[in-house]
Amino acid sequence: EHRAGGGPLYHAIHRDAKGNLDGYVSYRITVKWEKGYPGNSLDVVQLVAGSLDTACALWRHCFDLSLIETITASSRPVDEPLRWMIHDARRLQITRLSDALWLRILDTVRCLEARSYATSGRLVLEVADSFGGFARGRYLLEADSGRAQVSRTRRSPDLRLDVATLSSAYLGGVSFSALAAAGRLEEVTSGAATRADALFAVPRAPYCSTDF
Repeated sequence: EHRAGGGPLYHAIHRDAKGNLDGYVSYRITVKWEKGYPGNSLDVVQLVAGSLDTACALWRHCFDLSLIETITASSRPVDEPLRWMIHDARRLQITRLSDALWLRILDTVRCLEARSYATSGRLVLEVADSFGGFARGRYLLEADSGRAQVSRTRRSPDLRLDVATLSSAYLGGVSFSALAAAGRLEEVTSGAATRADALFAVPRAPYCSTDF
């Protein structure tokens, strides 16, 4: 019932130079011919790769299949460089943008200490939590060498925000500056949002490949 008119599920695997499995792609093909011309489509159900080179090889496998007019894919990372892999970037169209991962901070100290940080610095966050109050408080974050120590403090805050906003920024999927521009947080100290952006920066956007 999940085929939507498509054929059986095919799987292609990729191995590295040592023969180790480092990626795979699963896809279906929907066959359609009109007036003797192929209008077949390929739907990428899942593509998982351990490196960018592997991802490129798996996408190339899909692109090189004969008689395919259209390729579709769902549940892909928002920062996947697929647009820049193809010759004509305008041929790629994004038809839907949605989330598949929801996060809600409960223990602010433990959560902030559990992740890594892109730079060193100090930031005071005043967090509001109207539902349960679990994350509520004012916290001093002191990051150095990729890790941070976090403690409750009475110092003046650099940023005021609620737990939902902090949870949104926690994995690096959205910047503090963007949230400030949207009115989701208050920048008490000038430039604090930019400093927070640098601290929480990540090389790749968060991505959840499995809906739950």
